[in-house]
Amino acid sequence: MKGIQRRPSAPSSQFSVLSRSALGSRPKGPRSSVRAVRCRGMTLTEIIVVISIMVILVSAVVVAAFRISSKGPVQGTKGLLQKLAVGLEAYRATYRMYPPMDPNDPVSPLTLTTPAQPAQVEASSAVLWQALEYTGQGQFISPVSAAYKAAGGSFTDSNTGSVQKWYYYQDAWQQPIRYVCPSPYTQYTLTSGGPDLILGTADDIVVP
Repeated sequence: MKGIQRRPSAPSSQFSVLSRSALGSRPKGPRSSVRAVRCRGMTLTEIIVVISIMVILVSAVVVAAFRISSKGPVQGTKGLLQKLAVGLEAYRATYRMYPPMDPNDPVSPLTLTTPAQPAQVEASSAVLWQALEYTGQGQFISPVSAAYKAAGGSFTDSNTGSVQKWYYYQDAWQQPIRYVCPSPYTQYTLTSGGPDLILGTADDIVVP
């Protein structure tokens, strides 16, 4: 129809320019900022903080492991002393006294100095071994592991005349247990030198 006139359409090039301008003027959203954060590396301060935390954690684990490992020998030695204490009480119930430290016994010490010398401590522990095991009283205590006994020497049995080896009890650090009995009718003391291997210090393990 001749009376109707069509409006000219906008060129495609103009639409493309408008589209590009509209897209180009789009404000930056959160997605752009996330990309920026992901691309940013750690600063030197952050790296130092992470390394410091790791050092602290490793140190805590090492200290805890050392404490656990050091408790094992202490608990084992305490268990040994408690077993020997049971044997001593059974000995007293039978003989009305604790094993005496007889100066005439070849494996008994004549005197005990402070601090005690290693040979004296071995001999005092041998008195305990002789009373609880060699004379047949070992049945009063639980069997003592071979790790807690050591050979000290030999002596002549006064009853049979035969030469016998004598032993002494030792703690988890392979040190002799010290047995002291000032009065066989009243008291005794069992002592281990503890982790520092020295008698008379703060880490000694004492029964009773």
